Amino acid sequence: MASTATTTTTPAAATKKLLYSTPKDSEDFWKVEADDNEFWDAYISTRPNYSQPFYKLIHDYHSSHSSSHSLAHDVGCGAGQVAAELANHYAHVIASDTDADHLAVAKARLTSAASVNSGQVISYTHAKAENLATHHPPASADIIAAAECVVLMDRDAGLNSFATLLKPGGTLAAWFYGRPTFSDPVLRESAQPVLDEIM
Repeated sequence: MASTATTTTTPAAATKKLLYSTPKDSEDFWKVEADDNEFWDAYISTRPNYSQPFYKLIHDYHSSHSSSHSLAHDVGCGAGQVAAELANHYAHVIASDTDADHLAVAKARLTSAASVNSGQVISYTHAKAENLATHHPPASADIIAAAECVVLMDRDAGLNSFATLLKPGGTLAAWFYGRPTFSDPVLRESAQPVLDEIM
């Protein structure tokens, strides 16, 4: 009688598999296929889990000055966690990322999510945040969510793109892993005290 053994892989083991299964000098060292569910499950398990009270703050703030909930944009969507939440509150969500594999993962995960009908609710744009205004009409977004990605873009070009995309009275919601600090000396002097008081 043959015996069958099953194994489960922890997030750390999946990450270790990625790190040690690819030669370190390969140009594709960090490239992971979109259908590598083991890796993506591990990746998502290490990402911040934004709470419903956190999202409620954002939605309440937007609703306090706008009754429009037509279009939300998740910039730097990664695997699509924020886009899934936005789809519960907005008629249409655009998920964008600079990485085509991240978009493929987001699309696969959101398509299979029971709460999101991605064919009608979510569309996908492969673009840098700084270039989004060349892909979408001006003044079209009610809210732009930029989770953990603002520090990875050209600040001025990204903010100009967001300003172009947002409707009058629209909301830009940007957040980070920890307390952000300004590296620019002028902003550090003028804006850091305001940010510290808020946080």
